[in-house]
Amino acid sequence: MTWPMYAWSELPSFTDSRAAIQDDESDWDLFQWAIEETLGANPLVNSHSVGRDTDLRYFSTWEHPGTSHLPRLVVVFRIDRDPVGDDDEGLLEGHLIFRLADLGDDSASRVVPFLVD
Repeated sequence: MTWPMYAWSELPSFTDSRAAIQDDESDWDLFQWAIEETLGANPLVNSHSVGRDTDLRYFSTWEHPGTSHLPRLVVVFRIDRDPVGDDDEGLLEGHLIFRLADLGDDSASRVVPFLVD
């Protein structure tokens, strides 16, 4: 199978949350490219489950060498469909993006309770 295995799409909620943190369009393009490249390669390995009662997952930029240079961002997404065969890539659905600092704490352990509440 060729890389990337998953394409990226964004729900209106992702677009709205992105607008809340986007400062510079050129910088944002670089951030989005790095996030999509990391998640598109293998979203299950590069993310965490939000909880048992949801199929949402979250990705933390600081946990991965390819995105550790980014601000501490949390990307909430779900796997809409898995790849089928060599020519049909899967689809990731972006739901939300926010700065970890916006939670008022710099601890990854606060991410899951925040999303489930």
